[in-house]
Amino acid sequence: MSCFATNWEQPESRRLEFKEEFPQGDQIAKTVVAFANGAGGKIVLGVRDNPRQITGISDDQLFALEELERQRRKISFDALPVYEVIWRDLDLTRFRSDYFKATGRKLTEKKFENLNLLIRDREQSYPADAAILLSDSPYRAKLFPFAKIECTRFKGTTTSVFLDQTTIALPIYLAADECIAFIKKNIALGSTIGEVYRKDRWEYPLEAIREAVVNAIIHRDYSFTGKDIKIASFDDMLEITSPGPLPDTMSLDDLGTGRSDIRNRVLAPIFKDLGLIEARGTGMQKIRQAGLKYPEIETVFQEAGLAFQVQFKKNEQPNIKVDPGRHQVGTKLAPSREQVGTKS
Repeated sequence: MSCFATNWEQPESRRLEFKEEFPQGDQIAKTVVAFANGAGGKIVLGVRDNPRQITGISDDQLFALEELERQRRKISFDALPVYEVIWRDLDLTRFRSDYFKATGRKLTEKKFENLNLLIRDREQSYPADAAILLSDSPYRAKLFPFAKIECTRFKGTTTSVFLDQTTIALPIYLAADECIAFIKKNIALGSTIGEVYRKDRWEYPLEAIREAVVNAIIHRDYSFTGKDIKIASFDDMLEITSPGPLPDTMSLDDLGTGRSDIRNRVLAPIFKDLGLIEARGTGMQKIRQAGLKYPEIETVFQEAGLAFQVQFKKNEQPNIKVDPGRHQVGTKLAPSREQVGTKS
């Protein structure tokens, strides 16, 4: 972090505060409000107060500062223009076709502009971050190398040995189906036997899992570098981790109540047009409703550092006979300390 105009050796006062790390939650907002209600003041980040020492700010915390600036401007990251790319050089052929199939509407340049995917500046046209993420262009891999999903099936309940693994690096609106295909390949398909009929049943509630995967894609923070979505399947749990914590305006208690705060405001209506999401605030409700059919599976929502996780955890052995054509997955009552969620 660079130096500042304030003499950094002077003591803290009612108009000067030093913060070694970026404050979490609404702490910084409270300090700013206190200064604003008084004679003003300065908050110096990346400096330890006692003993006084410059510690700097990590990359993740710098991204949090950028988010505050975007909030001030009332603009989301996916709406920012990408000046390194000229609009005509972006390959959106497949997206145009899929959008037409889903909506019956052709995407002209004017329509792209209305969707905030195309930005005109000084008689030139540029794509927004959202357009890059939807494209088949090499620019997607270059500018967003971590806009991908790492899927892993681990052996047992730790991350020591994996049985299957794949990386899904598609235009983001196409990624969910590939994720579900991987999950179905690596969980058991069983059956319950009634008096007359046999009913096939997946090991986990696939409807809830699909909703969680789509939510992870649409709500992740694409400004984070070095972080991708991770889907981890263990013997006793399936876990979905998405970069970016809940917005400051949301808490874990708000999930499933219908409240919603969209992080990616350009992508969200496009995902709705494509039929990937429904009304705002219904995702978590659908996950919980689908989970009611699986009383042996506990659904856990939690923040893990600068990420949000959904865990589908087994809490008892269901009375299901496993199809002998598929591998049987064991159970445990609780996840191991070595699992992905506790290592975040």
